[in-house]
Amino acid sequence: AVWQAAVRHPKVADETLRWLARIAPPRTQDAIITNQVRIMTCLEILEDLRANPVASPDVLRRVREFEEEFLQKAVAWAAAGDAAPLAEEGPRIEDALKGLKDIGLCLSVEAERVEAVPQPEADEVAKEEVKEIQDVFVRIAMMNTHQRIIAALKGGRAERLILARDRNLLVARAVMSSPRMNETDVEQIAGMRSVNDECLRMIAAKPRFLRRYGIVRALAFNPKTPTATAIHLVARLATRDLAILSRDRNVSSVVRKIAHDRFFSRK
Repeated sequence: AVWQAAVRHPKVADETLRWLARIAPPRTQDAIITNQVRIMTCLEILEDLRANPVASPDVLRRVREFEEEFLQKAVAWAAAGDAAPLAEEGPRIEDALKGLKDIGLCLSVEAERVEAVPQPEADEVAKEEVKEIQDVFVRIAMMNTHQRIIAALKGGRAERLILARDRNLLVARAVMSSPRMNETDVEQIAGMRSVNDECLRMIAAKPRFLRRYGIVRALAFNPKTPTATAIHLVARLATRDLAILSRDRNVSSVVRKIAHDRFFSRK
């Protein structure tokens, strides 16, 4: 009862709510997920609820629904442009996103490369690119979940590629839902070894991405791609890539064997 009263108190600290979200029993979990106003100011609470070893199925379902609703409105806001308001479906979420808008507009850093490749005749340009990427890393490291989501939706390519590694599922989904995401970005994310698994799942679930051979190849060669998904993609690889994949020790033995069998069947 004391915990539930604390959860509902308007002046309780975010740290207290996060601690309770990680250890609280179902009734207190229910009080936390019901307090959407506080969750909007500290989205980390959702991850804490998900990490609770005794989280109830109902609470986990409501966490997913809250994330989907929030992300849907955030994507609509990002796609509409700065002048277009959000649809008035959930005033509390709308008010929170409106408050985040000023933050998001300050986060756009248009960097076209995450890894600078120095060229002998362009050392100065390469140094500037490296410094710019370092600045983006530092900036992102200082952001909370709200700000990282806005950066994923409204920021530049460098920010999206960095945030694709974020462990927070909501941030990863925001990256893949960004109106600025293009197939070149998707192909690079599909090949990243440190990417959040949620990004790979979302890429593999969209047929329009799988029409690009580079994305299919990147997913098939990525050790973090779920085995079932990788097996499905192996059949779409070129013969040369099948030969390479059959010898790649980074992927699972099952994927290697299937690639090996398909390679010899084509020969």
